[in-house]
Amino acid sequence: MHERNIALDYFKFFLAVLVITIHLYPEPVSIEWLIGDGIARIAVPCFFIINGYYLALIIENKEKFFGYLKKLIILYIVWMLIYSGFYYDDLFICSRRGIIGSVLLIFTGYWHLWYISALIGASVLLYLVKGYNKYLLLGISLILFVFGSFIYSLPLIDLSVFDGYSLFIVKYLYVFRVYLIRNFLFMGFPFVYIGWFLYYNKLKIGKLLNILLVTLFLLLLLFESYTLNGFKLGPFNEFSIGQLFPFLMDYRLSLFFICPLLMVYFINNPVLRNDDGLISKLASAVFFLHPLIISILDDRLNTYKSLFLVLFLSMIFGVVLIQLNKRIKIFL
Repeated sequence: MHERNIALDYFKFFLAVLVITIHLYPEPVSIEWLIGDGIARIAVPCFFIINGYYLALIIENKEKFFGYLKKLIILYIVWMLIYSGFYYDDLFICSRRGIIGSVLLIFTGYWHLWYISALIGASVLLYLVKGYNKYLLLGISLILFVFGSFIYSLPLIDLSVFDGYSLFIVKYLYVFRVYLIRNFLFMGFPFVYIGWFLYYNKLKIGKLLNILLVTLFLLLLLFESYTLNGFKLGPFNEFSIGQLFPFLMDYRLSLFFICPLLMVYFINNPVLRNDDGLISKLASAVFFLHPLIISILDDRLNTYKSLFLVLFLSMIFGVVLIQLNKRIKIFL
């Protein structure tokens, strides 16, 4: 056992629960903007920030960094093999689109495993650029996130304005847009870098002010989600803001503020205790296992009403996985 910030461990477990809600069908659909497309959207960026923060502890030690990288690669390979039964048939679609899709799937990850793939790439990129101006890299991180969001908005762009080679490129960007934004460059690196940045630039914000700022940006996040999920506002009685301004579709600018502020809160208000990291390990186990549980359940059960069932089963099997990982250290 060693001293840990257990408040952050419990926060990671909460984030894992939020990831489950993203992968469940909203019921009723009208509340998707509040949970799955709202509050839960903090989960992945916060996970990246937490990893970036702790990566700063080892990134200057070449041996430790490459040991960490090796662990991530093993995790990725093991879990891709575990989930291979769900995507195996897709790897043998004999067409140009099928081959490209298969390559992207292998290197960016199946379903939730894109996170590990993105974390690997983001960690390598951070290792390569960490010597450059910190504030310049912070600006570049924001630009990358915005550009990735633009690519994801391609379904709402009128393709008739393109022709020839430009149309060919845009069509392929359109088809494979999910892989092109859910990767190390446009999603992983921006938030991993923020975590690394916070380690070297301690932001001292009063507890009350921190809570007020988090609340403010949480309300902004919910407002973005509400407006970008097809709700009609003001004089635009036929279009949502997401349709009128496709650049904003699926983009949550508030994430760039609320997620770092949450991390700052846990840095400045730690709950330190000698602990074996069980909660942190359980959060990881729930993250890796929950899609397997969801896939086994009947589609009619894969709704928010099943959240506690999915969480309970993920925790039960998670405890087993933690014990197994003590003997074979390749799962967590």
